[in-house]
Parts: sequence; C-alpha cells; structure tokens
Amino acid sequence: MSVLIEGISIVIRADRVISGFTTWENFVGWVPNKTLCSDNELVRIGFMSPIDVRAVVSDLEARGIKYLVNGLPKDLTVVDQINGLSRPCDWIEVGRMPLDGDESKIIMAARLQNSQCPHLVCPTGWKYEGSLTSNHKFIPSSEIERSFSSAFDAQSGVRTFVDHEGEKWFLGRTDRPK
Repeated sequence: MSVLIEGISIVIRADRVISGFTTWENFVGWVPNKTLCSDNELVRIGFMSPIDVRAVVSDLEARGIKYLVNGLPKDLTVVDQINGLSRPCDWIEVGRMPLDGDESKIIMAARLQNSQCPHLVCPTGWKYEGSLTSNHKFIPSSEIERSFSSAFDAQSGVRTFVDHEGEKWFLGRTDRPK
C-alpha cells in the first residue's frame, strides 16, 4: 500500500508507533491535526510548516521513536511533496503517481520498500479538489514578511496571507503563537 504525501509529511514505520504510545488510540489522540493516514505499514502526518515538523519529530523522539541514527532515518522520515525525501532512506519508496489513473491529478505517495499492495490511503475526507496537492505555493520564510500581509485566527490555527495582488494563501499550524 502507500500513503499520500502532502506538504511536509512525517512518515513513521507503523510497527514503531505502539512502542511510543502503548496503543493506537493513544497515538491517534496525540496527533495534532487531521492529516493522519495509515496503510498498516506506514503512518503519515502532514504539516505546512517546518517548525511544526521539528516540534512533532522532537516529541516522537522523546517517546523513543527515533528519526536519525548515524545520520539515517530509523523509525521515521520526513518527506516533502515537492522535493521528496529529506534524507536518503532505505526502507521507503517515494514517488509521483496519477490519482485513480487520472494523469491530470498527479500526487506524491510513499510506501514501505517492496510493498506489493497498490492501494493508496489518504486522510479521512481528503479530496483532490481544493487539496494542498492541487493548489499549493512555496514561499521561503525570508520572503513572507516582505511580500505578504498576514492575520492569524487563534481558534483555527490558520494564518492567512494576502499578496500584493490581493490573493489569499493559507498556512495551517499546529502550534499557536503567543
């Protein structure tokens, strides 16, 4: 099987999750957003900010789920929807594929190395139309303050950016600015 990769995804070997959380239910309750999906071999959580990824990886490591050992991903890895793997990893395959055979809907997916199941798993309720895959924009952090005005909705955790042409862009965050 394979899991959808959108934004910046943390991908965890499914057999390692229980070691850090005792039960699947504990893990699901801990996940900070609604991007979780799993094919029973890999577990994926997606983010829009590298800051959130670092915080979640740090929390997972504190629970014994290791990111890097001798410079290589052990229990989890980080995959970007544009650039793929952040580091070489020998237990995962990452690539682009058409969604349901539709060449106009190309997605990024990841699967455990040598997995034979061709099915894709996406977060509950995910649809291509309106997704981060169908409409995204990468803006280096050094450009954000200079090129956009922004507002933050503390309740939803979404920061809205407006460019000079008046177009709105959204950044979902798992933390809340103080």
